[in-house]
Amino acid sequence: MSLRHFSALVSNLAQEFQLKGLLWSRDLDECLNPSIFSLNPGFMRKIYFITILASISCFTSLAQAAMDLKLKDYRPVSIYNIPRTSVHKARFPATDLHSHDANTPASLVDAWIKAMDKANIEKSVILSYSTGKSFDSVVDKYARYMGRFEIWCGFDYTGLDKPGWQLHAIKELERCHQKGAKGVGELGDKGLGEFYSKPVPGWGLHIDDPRMKPLLEK
Repeated sequence: MSLRHFSALVSNLAQEFQLKGLLWSRDLDECLNPSIFSLNPGFMRKIYFITILASISCFTSLAQAAMDLKLKDYRPVSIYNIPRTSVHKARFPATDLHSHDANTPASLVDAWIKAMDKANIEKSVILSYSTGKSFDSVVDKYARYMGRFEIWCGFDYTGLDKPGWQLHAIKELERCHQKGAKGVGELGDKGLGEFYSKPVPGWGLHIDDPRMKPLLEK
């Protein structure tokens, strides 16, 4: 709430007081006389309302702007006085089973490898949920580190609204496997259908749909 709007509400409330003969200069005991407010419950509700608005205005003015909140600055302090263990490197070689390419520039792949070495991550599984040229570009990007990266593809839902689309989807799945795909993922539904796959999402098609059976069997 802006200061101008808040001032207008206070002004209107003051006029209400004056209309009822409750001048601001009068004693507080008189202003808070229950018999006065009991004559007009609606007036009492307005006082409650203006009080709540004033409280919200106060808190929002003290709060940090949402656009200024950055994850890099998030340093929560625990209220519990307990031992803490900071693990910066895995004791044994680990596998990161959930990573994404996220349009990572090829120039940063080397830096990714260094970060993995530092944390003792032996392999990262990249869930591209892509097919076609999009999938091929991801494979080519990490080809020089194929021992360290495992690339998964998606499903091709091209022609989903037409009979027999699964034949094309299976053919593309086989092609992606030959290109280097080790699995399929990430599959995402969230109630909207298998829409994670790129470039053609499967809107409205759920994993338990009978039309998915040929792909899952393959």
